[in-house]
Amino acid sequence: MYASQGAFAGQCFVSPVTNAAWRSKPTFGIIATEDKSILPEIQRKMYQRSNTTVTEVKASHLVYVSQPEAVANVIIDAAKKVSGK
Repeated sequence: MYASQGAFAGQCFVSPVTNAAWRSKPTFGIIATEDKSILPEIQRKMYQRSNTTVTEVKASHLVYVSQPEAVANVIIDAAKKVSGK
């Protein structure tokens, strides 16, 4: 899992965000409906506040591991929507 996510740079936690991309660009997210680490209800509220297009997938926290095709389809659909294709 570490290799796929990469190391976190500590600076990202202290650098101020002056213009959050989600305010002006379309955003897309996946909710793993069986997630026990981040409750789906919390995810729904966060995504709603940021006007994110949400896809729900019946999976646990590591949805990209258990449902890679579903995740790939969300990425492909998002790319099509923002490119106008």
